[in-house]
Amino acid sequence: MKFINLLLTLVVVSVLTSSCTQHHKSSILGVWEADQATQQVGSDEELGYYNHLEITETHIRATSFNMVAIEGGDTQKKFNERERNMNYAWKAENKILVEDALFDIEFMKKEMILKNDHIEIHFNKQK
Repeated sequence: MKFINLLLTLVVVSVLTSSCTQHHKSSILGVWEADQATQQVGSDEELGYYNHLEITETHIRATSFNMVAIEGGDTQKKFNERERNMNYAWKAENKILVEDALFDIEFMKKEMILKNDHIEIHFNKQK
């Protein structure tokens, strides 16, 4: 009887842990735009050069844009030509390796924060 209870407990914990990890893995997918970044003076985190990320199951397509004024007082996004495809891998439920840089990752509804000792970037989900 104790063995069955232990086995059931292990199965439940495994399912709960797996579903949390799967939730994060699916939450990261989509188009993200950075609206705020804080970087340590003298550090050179490559991810900090980009403010637009398109994240799939296998990679991150990183680009940048500037908001430019157009006639009539409106603004629009103008993407520059710098683009980078980056590999990423989950290292734990809240840790992700982007190229060679390890980040803590947090999700809050349609927001994501990537941070490590050198940089913290806040993203909003667009799609």
